[in-house]
Amino acid sequence: MRSATLRWRALGGFARAFRASAGPRRSWTAIAAVAGGALLEGFGLVLLLPILAVVFDDAGAGRIGASLDAFGIRGAGAQLWFLLLVFAGVVALRAIVLYRRDILLAELQGAFALAQRRRVIAALAGARWTGLAGLEHARVTDLLGSEIMRVASATFMLVQIVAAGAMLAVQAVLAFVVAPALAAVVFGLSLLIALPLHRAAMRSHAAGQGLHRASFALSHSVTGLLGGLKAAMAQGLQHRFAAGFERVQQSLYDEQLAFVRLQARSRMAISLAIALTGAGAIGLSVSLFAATPAVLVTMIVIFSRLAGPLLTIERALPTLAFNLPAFEAIGETVARITPRALADPRAVPPRWGDIALSTVAFRHRDDHGLHRADLRIHDGETLGISGPSGGGKTTLVDLIAGLIEPDAGRIALDGNALDAEAIAAMRPVIAYAPQEPFLLHDTVRWNLGWGEPIAEPLLWEALDRMGVAALVRRMPHGLDSSVGERGTLLSGGERQRIVLARCLLRAPRLLILDEATSSLDLASEAAILRAFRSLTPRPTILLVSHRSESLALCDRIVRVEQGVVADA
Repeated sequence: MRSATLRWRALGGFARAFRASAGPRRSWTAIAAVAGGALLEGFGLVLLLPILAVVFDDAGAGRIGASLDAFGIRGAGAQLWFLLLVFAGVVALRAIVLYRRDILLAELQGAFALAQRRRVIAALAGARWTGLAGLEHARVTDLLGSEIMRVASATFMLVQIVAAGAMLAVQAVLAFVVAPALAAVVFGLSLLIALPLHRAAMRSHAAGQGLHRASFALSHSVTGLLGGLKAAMAQGLQHRFAAGFERVQQSLYDEQLAFVRLQARSRMAISLAIALTGAGAIGLSVSLFAATPAVLVTMIVIFSRLAGPLLTIERALPTLAFNLPAFEAIGETVARITPRALADPRAVPPRWGDIALSTVAFRHRDDHGLHRADLRIHDGETLGISGPSGGGKTTLVDLIAGLIEPDAGRIALDGNALDAEAIAAMRPVIAYAPQEPFLLHDTVRWNLGWGEPIAEPLLWEALDRMGVAALVRRMPHGLDSSVGERGTLLSGGERQRIVLARCLLRAPRLLILDEATSSLDLASEAAILRAFRSLTPRPTILLVSHRSESLALCDRIVRVEQGVVADA
């Protein structure tokens, strides 16, 4: 019982999130469109009763004729045509309302999926780096890809359920107006349909959780597919590697097939229940309630129209429950990421000067990191940072950049402690170039400014100083040429040069080069450092490198080994 309660609670949270995404105005507009479509359908069905009464000339025809006589519509033929025209008008108006309803609901569905993707990206952008470092890339890829698509599907199913529920409510009221006793018996029998629907939804939710786990495992496998395959081929083990990948894929297939079987069984049971209930309704109308022909035909039409919404709910509710774990996974991931405390940037950037680290320490979960760092970096100095892999070099520069906070000790800029507000204020004057240059699948222009409009002469100047302007001029569309996925249309050195040009355009006060020139020759590296040093004011440069020739270009060198910083 507790498990079921939690699942319905999750469904309630999903519905509230969807409503909040739509906003009050659009929510009420959508509700009005759904209700209007249902009411017009009900009104159209109500019109069947006087039309059939006139056709069959039953007991109600006299009352209807008298009412229409008052409006000057006399004679059975004229009254029938008048009622048919009104019926056609109602059908046409309903078609217009349903068209508008479907467009509006589709817009809300797409907007909600977009909002969930933005929610994940905003959480990633606002998190602490320490919270992101342990987050699996495959999980993020899965959430922003297949899981968002499942959320979109769940939203569509929720919309279908709401629309079908409104239709059922109107038709139920109509049935009670036309034949109260018969409607009470039939709807009492129909309550039996709710039990298999509830059970199917619960089983579908469990199947959806299994699919989420299988999809996540597949994303993990795909992320490392090519890299793992290369190593497997070199050792002649590619077939074993492929077999391992196949197991993960088979698991995903089994979960999807299990849901399809579950849904097919549920649909079969609901269809049988609807057929038996409809047959019982017709038999009771004739044998027990002695319904007139007009009432009988109207009730048959009403109950036949009930089958459509019921089958819609039968299909949509298990699918909604099946896809609900995707929405839950987004919430769990967002909650897992520790949010960065929002700090208002200072009105003016902090006064720049020396950077001083006093007994600074930071330990990662694997106990690596920095054990103790006492270091003063002079304003405008080019500091080389050397040491073995895993010794703490990247941890040192991440601490200075404010990406992580020290467990102990103090970091100061020009004598002032680097708190959250100071770090937020200094962000615009920091440029960071990692070892693996990151370029979006976009144009050279966009990758240089990340969407910020920058005058074209400044772009060409930066590219020229980084030694890559000639290459960009040769590209098909110059600055507006695509660099390919992750910059694959460029070589490693060319990607590094474009990233460095982006750093140069920031005119930074602090430049961090974490193996960012590893693909360049020594002469090119020296020229690039000269370009940065010629900036006014001259930036403080932290150059992390394993190459002794690169470190020789620095003003001073420190070595980071086993978490300890010392002069080289």
